[in-house]
Amino acid sequence: MSFSLLLDLPPELRSKIYALICTSADPISLAFPLAFPAPHHPLLLVSTQLYHEIRPIYFALNTFTLTIHRKPEAEYHHFLSPPFRDNRLQIPSIIISCCRFGSKHFLRCSLLPQIEDMILNGRLRRLEFQVSEEYWEGVRRGVRDARALGAIFRVLRDPYLERGRLCAAKEWTEGNLEGPWRDVTMELMEFESGKDVCIT
Repeated sequence: MSFSLLLDLPPELRSKIYALICTSADPISLAFPLAFPAPHHPLLLVSTQLYHEIRPIYFALNTFTLTIHRKPEAEYHHFLSPPFRDNRLQIPSIIISCCRFGSKHFLRCSLLPQIEDMILNGRLRRLEFQVSEEYWEGVRRGVRDARALGAIFRVLRDPYLERGRLCAAKEWTEGNLEGPWRDVTMELMEFESGKDVCIT
């Protein structure tokens, strides 16, 4: 028996093919232009059937990234919108790079409640926040506002997370944080619990 079309194959084989096609070795950005919030993978645009078969696989098998700049509302309007919630809940792994914390308390008031929903009601189990080394050291020395870091800490303590961590980076490239990364999760826990943390 020969097959000429992808949709002629049994669903189990199609799912394996979709997984091979849709899995990315690199994290995928969740930023959408506000005027054109199109799906990330072109196969999601082929047909309604392919969209419904591929969408859960695509979101479940990849790691995604959010990069927060000074005004992130336009970039992430679609990601945070109610119609996108079902997709958000499929995501198991996300990296949030905080170059800024956004205007109008974007991180604490807009983004983190959705991240908590993704953990409690969805599949999010691996969460990483990235901040600049300068900001992290400023918070530890008491010269930078620590409210955003406190909100991050509360999310990272969620018992449903399999892995939650905070990383700091010294390098900036074109307004974005770049490695090498230093895991400061334990230092954050000590800082938030009021312990004296030695600065290395």
